[in-house]
Amino acid sequence: MKKITLIIFFAFIYCFGYAQPGTPDINWNGAMSPYNSGVGANGGGVLDIAVQTDNKILIVGGFTSYNSVARNRIARLNSDGTLDNTFNPGLGANDVIFAIALQSDGKIIIVGWFTASMITPTFEVLVLPI
Repeated sequence: MKKITLIIFFAFIYCFGYAQPGTPDINWNGAMSPYNSGVGANGGGVLDIAVQTDNKILIVGGFTSYNSVARNRIARLNSDGTLDNTFNPGLGANDVIFAIALQSDGKIIIVGWFTASMITPTFEVLVLPI
């Protein structure tokens, strides 16, 4: 009987313990969250993020657009989740970017399956001079 009760309990938590798609996010104080970035990244999704010192968020993954604006596998967001249009990655990468890191000098390091990016042909690791 205890086993069945535990299974039902965990099934309940799994199904109802998280916000379901289409439901609003609630802040800890009970108010609705003001965050609404639109449709976000399409397709392959976001695989890694890095937050810059100015609180802008770099995202990488398999996506080819963010909020319907072409951004091949790399984009930068404002702190509210909207696309930062001042960051232009050009053509982006031609395949998935798995990871991103920031150097202390502000340069961006990306790692993935791509063989070409907005700079020159590469071998899986690229430092962006941005």
